Amino acid sequence: MTNLKKNNTLERIGNEKTGRWKSNQTDVRVELILKQIKLNPEIIILQLSKLINVSKSTILRTIEKLKKTNRLERIGDEKTGYWKVLK
Repeated sequence: MTNLKKNNTLERIGNEKTGRWKSNQTDVRVELILKQIKLNPEIIILQLSKLINVSKSTILRTIEKLKKTNRLERIGDEKTGYWKVLK
């Protein structure tokens, strides 16, 4: 874990007893997802999953966070809709 802290891959949030570790890989994943959506607003979850090399559930979880923070919106339905990057 020491090497991960030195490489700024892990960051401690809170104190030793009640805190948690945060990985900057999440930030990288968010940026990759947003970049792919900007390139292809009609991209589907499975395509994102294969492009970024993470599970479908990881993509869904990340997209839900982006929606809750008003960074991403789905226009239309799942089959014929498209993504809109807000921020």
